[in-house]
Amino acid sequence: MSAEGRPKMDAKAESSLSLQTRIRKLEAQRKRFITALDLCNARHRCNVFDDILPKALRNNYLPTNIAYAAKALAPPPFATSLPTSIEEADRQEQQLDFYEARLRKWKLQSRFEENYGFPAMGAAKKEDQELAVAGYKFARESGLYSGKELKMPMSMRQLENSILVFHHDTIWVR
Repeated sequence: MSAEGRPKMDAKAESSLSLQTRIRKLEAQRKRFITALDLCNARHRCNVFDDILPKALRNNYLPTNIAYAAKALAPPPFATSLPTSIEEADRQEQQLDFYEARLRKWKLQSRFEENYGFPAMGAAKKEDQELAVAGYKFARESGLYSGKELKMPMSMRQLENSILVFHHDTIWVR
């Protein structure tokens, strides 16, 4: 008996129990991640078709990349098999941590676009520059941009080129 009054387990049985617990936790985290990704995609589609496109059209601006902008993020390439060792569980947990960090950054980029980038489409030069200043402040405060100080005034397009780093086809790549 152990000090806690439980029967003693050998190291192999304890390791197996630990691995099973980690596998259940990993599966739950993946499900939560996929749910968060689905919600992010739904919000993005609503932004594009219910907000961005109508605003752009009202400003006589037709985005040429609207199909790409509305494209949903595909789920990342998770490992196809469950871990069979502690080391493999470590690797899959680190992989999921990486994907979660990328999704958080993608959400920040989406908020940046919603609040600053898309409203600037077809905007007058003065309004565009005001949005660029506010967008730059948001990008600095949120950690979306951490490079050297950018020179103002600049257009929103120049700011976006300095800030937006993830694209649909490269977001899950290390």
